[in-house]
Amino acid sequence: MLEGLSLSTITPIVSMLGLPGLVLIFWYVDQRRLDQEQRNHKEALIAAEQRHTAEMAALKEQSAASALAAGKRFDASMVVAEKRFEAVVRMYEDNVLLVKGYERLAGDLANIIHLNTQTQTRLAEKIENNMHCPIVRDGGAKKWGLTAND
Repeated sequence: MLEGLSLSTITPIVSMLGLPGLVLIFWYVDQRRLDQEQRNHKEALIAAEQRHTAEMAALKEQSAASALAAGKRFDASMVVAEKRFEAVVRMYEDNVLLVKGYERLAGDLANIIHLNTQTQTRLAEKIENNMHCPIVRDGGAKKWGLTAND
């Protein structure tokens, strides 16, 4: 309690001041001890508060970094989704062009088939009505002695 004071030093002080002086000395020494404990406690609280503040700042930075990374991942995924959507739109536009091309091709093919049929019909009529051919003009293949194998 009275650090550094021996009993021989305390005895003359007590005899001069008496019992109230002794109480006053004990109160003073105890008050110094309480003040020291309060300072130590206050320093410990300040240190804890600083650690807490530093940890919270680190957590905020980490949270902000992860939110930023998540935001970047979200932005990146949105960019990928937009590119995929644009690719799908291009695919449908290309398919429309392809269908129009096939419609044109089918129409042209129908016209070609129609013209081919007309031409074959006219050819068949000309063959049947060919008066320039001596076989047809004279009555056919029997007169000339032709068979189906010729």
